[in-house]
Amino acid sequence: KDGNGVLSKHELERILLNRSACKIISGVGVDVEGLVDIAEVHLFNDKDEVTFAEFVELVLQLRGANSSSVRDIVNLRKFIMEEMSDQEERILTAIYGIAAVPTRPSKFDFGSSTHTRGLETVSLEA
Repeated sequence: KDGNGVLSKHELERILLNRSACKIISGVGVDVEGLVDIAEVHLFNDKDEVTFAEFVELVLQLRGANSSSVRDIVNLRKFIMEEMSDQEERILTAIYGIAAVPTRPSKFDFGSSTHTRGLETVSLEA
């Protein structure tokens, strides 16, 4: 819309709300609702703008007639592992109140307010 050659989240949102654009996208075999669901994660995961070519590539990858490839499965596995690692880090941060936990818990006593982690004992009391 602004002629800078890239799409912002807002510009992509406007495209996906445009009935004519949705008909064209649907016409090439892409589930528009599915595209809306994954566009933010897949396209804007770590950036504010994407090129039109990146958008078109995603649209073409999401055609219903496409079959999964080994590369797709490897990419899915990588994505799931990264997400699980991020979730684990958030959980451990919430439990221990620190940004990084060097080792996994080796002993947890539900009857006390201390937790042994490696050679270090951490108090869970406030």
